[in-house]
Amino acid sequence: MIWRYMDVAKYVVLLERGLFFTRPSNLGDVWEGSWAVPDVRDFRENHADADLATVSAEWKRRYHVKTISLDGYGVSCWHRAEHESAALWSGYMPRGFGVAIRSTVERVLDSAKKSGRTVEPREVQYVDYDSERLGDDPRDLLSYKRRSFAHEKEIRFLLAFREDEREAIDDWGLILSDLSKRRFSAGRSQRLVRPGPVPARVVNDPTLVHRATPHGMYLPVELPVLVEKVYLAPQAPWSVRHAVLAATKAFGLSRSVVSEPEADMIPPDILEFD
Repeated sequence: MIWRYMDVAKYVVLLERGLFFTRPSNLGDVWEGSWAVPDVRDFRENHADADLATVSAEWKRRYHVKTISLDGYGVSCWHRAEHESAALWSGYMPRGFGVAIRSTVERVLDSAKKSGRTVEPREVQYVDYDSERLGDDPRDLLSYKRRSFAHEKEIRFLLAFREDEREAIDDWGLILSDLSKRRFSAGRSQRLVRPGPVPARVVNDPTLVHRATPHGMYLPVELPVLVEKVYLAPQAPWSVRHAVLAATKAFGLSRSVVSEPEADMIPPDILEFD
């Protein structure tokens, strides 16, 4: 059993566009995809006879190659557990404005077949970066995290981006960067210039512009296959409950997939009966 915790907005986009695969450079941890200390030592030993300028240039080249290879993959991160996690609820949705999607590895793999794509499951290994050699394979590098994250019990799904998908993501990134710099004044007010259409290559996929973002790519999936259950946050207010039920029904899923908070997740004296 695997879980993905998200706010209501991300849940609605999941229903509309599909499962999101983020570029590794947007995962938020500078150690993501990093080499370990023994890998750096091996590099230094292999270039022991080279001058400093040569070593520095080669290191920058290798780092650039690694970054490009890592960003050739999209990552979807999930939590492995048999039950809901109070720690993840409080960490991701402390005010109750979210849901947890329950699924399985097999469901994720089968749901991706709608797009004719294959995603690769990878159980994250929590290692000591002072002693482990991690190598250069981007899929392996994306399967390691520091031991301080072991409580996450993470499993990841890797999607190899096509060339046109990488270009679409880059295009959106350029537009976002340009948009943050371009403004024009209208009296005392300022407003952003709206971007034009993404100059993406859509030969292989006419929906490419709709699926791409500056940070990754949405993959259309079979929702009834992917979503086994949708859990409301323990402290979800009525408005969130209503929004989740309405969105779930609007996108063709049965209302029965939405599960009310379990009684042991909230104090009995604030239960509501309707």
